[in-house]
Amino acid sequence: MQQDISSLEKHIKKELSNHKVPYDSKSWKSLKTKLPKKHSYKNWYWAAAIIVGILGVSAYLFENNTIQRNNKNTLAINRTKKTVA
Repeated sequence: MQQDISSLEKHIKKELSNHKVPYDSKSWKSLKTKLPKKHSYKNWYWAAAIIVGILGVSAYLFENNTIQRNNKNTLAINRTKKTVA
């Protein structure tokens, strides 16, 4: 039985080793047009980077402005205390 399978395998291998399937390059082009288009994610990465940059700059400016306001208020409070004291 083992020999029969081996001879069968050899026969199949011999027949398939020389087999070539003909194809038409036009068929491949036609198939390529039917496939879904790849979306470029580079644009999304750039958009996300710009949004993160804008948010970062906005947060920095907001915090910087808040600190300056707090410093001015503190200075004003300190000045009033000095004049009162």
